[in-house]
Parts: sequence; structure tokens; C-alpha cells
Amino acid sequence: MSDDNVREVIELVLKAVDKLPDPPRESIKREFLKVKEIIMDNRPPRIMIIGRRGAGKSSLINAIFRTRVAETGSVLSKTGKAEWHTFENTKGAMRILDTRGIGDRTKPESANFEHAIDEIKEETSKECPDAILFLCKAKEVDAHIAEDLHNVVSIRSFVAKIHKYDLPVAAAVTQVDELDPKRVEPPYNSLEKQRMMYQVRLDRN
Repeated sequence: MSDDNVREVIELVLKAVDKLPDPPRESIKREFLKVKEIIMDNRPPRIMIIGRRGAGKSSLINAIFRTRVAETGSVLSKTGKAEWHTFENTKGAMRILDTRGIGDRTKPESANFEHAIDEIKEETSKECPDAILFLCKAKEVDAHIAEDLHNVVSIRSFVAKIHKYDLPVAAAVTQVDELDPKRVEPPYNSLEKQRMMYQVRLDRN
């Protein structure tokens, strides 16, 4: 399908949405306008990556960029403040928001706020993400669940209030290599390792 065809389809959908009763007309229209903005205006999609300290947020961003753009640390938090990064190649561009650990209540020297959630809200008020990618360490899927859910709900409620947008959330489990048995290397053909990874998914869901 050509770009012109895509534009025609989007315009037809928007015209159809305008004929719907409200609600749900306005909420549906906002969703399609965001799609229109990305596709027709060539606006890079924006992904916010959140998770607890040490979940691998900065490491994932470095892997996406294939270079060290975000500091990583094995013990201390290295992300001093929420910061947008732009990834660009021949296929297009992507905006990624790197954040401090959502349970982090310390204030690094370069941070804007004491609480990471307040800093995330400040950044999302300026630039609305299209989606949240929530990272969780494989060995901590059963830890702080209630607090994690509260923080995610708080961020989504803030974005909905400021931008009138229901922010979708996708979750990813990181550091599965730390699960027992540790000496098994990717692609993890060990049945015991696979069982542990499957149990992680069940626990977090």
C-alpha cells in the first residue's frame, strides 16, 4: 500500500469516526490522530522505558542504539534523570525515554526531582510517549508488584489527564540468564531453564 493510499484510509476513518456519538467519538479520534501524526507527518514513535533500578533499562537502550548512549551500573543507579534519546537509521527514527528506577527515592546530582515518578511526569508533560515498555528482572517478578502497578497506573493517569491519551503498556522480563541453572547459555535448550522462564511469566501475570 502506497503512502497516498494510507493517507486516504486514515482520512476515511477519521470522517467515519466524526459520525460516532460521544462517547466514544473523541477518545477514538484521538487514537487515530496519533496514528496519523506518526504515519503521515513522519513523526518518530516515542517509547518510554520504565522499571526498577537495575532492571536493564539503560542496557536495553544501548543495545537498541548499538552504542553506549545511556550509562549502566551493576550496583548504583547510573541514570541521573529522565532523558529522551533519538535512534535513527535508514528505516526511520525512534524516540526513547530513559528513566530512573521507579522505586528510586534518592536524588542523583543530575536529577531534577527527588522521586523518579515526579521526574517522569515532568518529561511526559512536555512530550507524550506512544507506549510504555515496563522492564522487570526475572528474579524479582514477585517483588514490589503492588507498588509497581501503582506507579504505572499513576503515570498512565497523569498522561491521560495532560494529553487525553490512554497510554498502552507492554511488559518484558530481563536478565533471564540469572535464572537457575546459571551455566546454561542461550538459546537455553535446558528444559529446567525453560521451566523457570515459563514460571516467571506466570508469576508476573
